[in-house]
Amino acid sequence: MHNSLRTCLVALSLLVTHVAQAQTDTHEARREAALALIESVEAVMGPKRVAQEWITTMQAPVVRALSNSQAFSEAQKRRALQVLEEELSGVMARMLSEFGPLIHHSVVTLYVQRFTAEEIKELQRLYSNPLLRRAALLNPQGTVTQIMTAGMQKWTPSFTQGIDAALNKLKNEGIDLRAQKASTHSPSAP
Repeated sequence: MHNSLRTCLVALSLLVTHVAQAQTDTHEARREAALALIESVEAVMGPKRVAQEWITTMQAPVVRALSNSQAFSEAQKRRALQVLEEELSGVMARMLSEFGPLIHHSVVTLYVQRFTAEEIKELQRLYSNPLLRRAALLNPQGTVTQIMTAGMQKWTPSFTQGIDAALNKLKNEGIDLRAQKASTHSPSAP
């Protein structure tokens, strides 16, 4: 009789725990947990971080060309990079203002659909445990990248205009990067 009573109490305890967990695992609880998780990892894998990496990638050819150039002073090189950074950052900021809400909503939806509220909280607390591998398989960064790639296609003309604006501004300041590029590719005199 004693064992039966113990078994019933354990079963009742498990049932109460399960019901309590089910009540706290609502769509809204998952959404709130996902928002907190996204905020906590924003600096590591959010759209702003991706955007900064893209800006760095877009600047790399200019940085290499300037570092190898003897045609400009160090001050002119720094100014060229500053203007390019400002222009590209401005375009990227405008693009993020357009696509940021879609990215945020898509990533929140991804977590809400695939994890319970407790799992999302666990991800935030212990982002290095095996649950991380499960979350990484979802690749929320892939979602961000897909949306931003579509945005880049739309915004390419703006980036081109931003680069042209930077080059024109620099030319007006006596730093003609287009002339430097042309002279770099022209055949040398015999």
